[in-house]
Amino acid sequence: MVKHMFVVTAVGLVLCGGSAHALYPIFDAPVQYFGGAGMTEVVAVDLDGDGDRDLATADFTSNYFTVLLNDGDGAFAYRQHYYLGFLISGSTDICAADLDDDGDIDLAISRMYDPSTVAVLINHGDATFETPVHYDVDNGARGIFAADLDGDLDKDIVTTSFTFNTVSVLKNNGDGTFQTAVDFSAGPGEVDGAEDVVAGDLDGDLDLDLAVANSTTGDVYVLLNNGDASFSAPLAYAALGDPRDMRIADLDADGDRDLAMSIAASDEVSLLLNNGDGTFAAAVLYPVGDSPQALFVGDLNRDGYNDLMTANFHATDVSILWNNEDGTFSTADTYETGTMSPNAITAGDLDGDGNLDLVVGHYLVLTDGRLTVHLNLLPPSQPCGCCTVAPGDLDGDGTASISDLIYLVDYMFFSGPPPICQ
Repeated sequence: MVKHMFVVTAVGLVLCGGSAHALYPIFDAPVQYFGGAGMTEVVAVDLDGDGDRDLATADFTSNYFTVLLNDGDGAFAYRQHYYLGFLISGSTDICAADLDDDGDIDLAISRMYDPSTVAVLINHGDATFETPVHYDVDNGARGIFAADLDGDLDKDIVTTSFTFNTVSVLKNNGDGTFQTAVDFSAGPGEVDGAEDVVAGDLDGDLDLDLAVANSTTGDVYVLLNNGDASFSAPLAYAALGDPRDMRIADLDADGDRDLAMSIAASDEVSLLLNNGDGTFAAAVLYPVGDSPQALFVGDLNRDGYNDLMTANFHATDVSILWNNEDGTFSTADTYETGTMSPNAITAGDLDGDGNLDLVVGHYLVLTDGRLTVHLNLLPPSQPCGCCTVAPGDLDGDGTASISDLIYLVDYMFFSGPPPICQ
């Protein structure tokens, strides 16, 4: 392993190592903000249409969700709670997408208590929302994901049921209203445990398949799409632990979608690399911090490869696994958050410098949770926000190639990440 060199500067700590073009960022001292009570997930998206990324959280121990608006430089002075319409709490996950095709970002929140529902929150375009509309899903709702599952160019919603080990699919009518949920098996019917769900084209047939993490069986179940938002019987792949949070991304730069998940009990991240046809190689484990409840994927050092980051619940830190540019990862680096119970993590360019910054949500039960923002101290990228100046380089790998076309199609039609140069 390449040894790291630490250089102390006036503004912080710069960590260098790896290949010549892979600058490993360090993060500024965390800045703390109040969030919502019992925060379970956070997303970083532009909710008010001003071009920067705001924050929205799902809050388990309140009947509200929380929005923090970005002032344009990565600070969040304005916080607002929005009532979800029920007296009972239980929000478990949140996703963001343009659900009504009006050009702004809406929210959907899964709620686990009987009856389980999805709360759909249509954005007015200014980070205020219509009265939530609730749709019934299988009880014990946990994970939620928005993607075009039936190929009609609008975003559908899928949730997991921990209780019944199923997924519930809500088809979009095209206007942000949804049809009655249709349920599909997500593993053995005699057990519970379905935690998180992601959607992506796993088998290369241009429709979106599902993958479900099950913490009871220790497996990931892949449900291949028949092209119409119906799904084949689930196929099991051992995750080698109790998978909780899951992400889908191209981790080995071969053009297909791989799976990564946090393994809370053994303090590891489990990777399943795609063989290119929707089948997966044996899981590979990487040690991280104490009880990683949450996971996120993104290119933190602008080398064109996805890195992994976890929020470690039984510690006050996050772990980062740097991609070795081949789908293997370095020994984890640890970054302190300064606050207990990290339970959610996301990344996005919060201050407009072209680098991915970190946001960590902290689960506090009897008081408002905390959000810690860690700004990335890498030098700003080019003014257009690109990692390189190569024309047509949408995936940030430094070249314009067929992979950029695939990246763009994935973004436009399959809920993939946005082009790096916007």
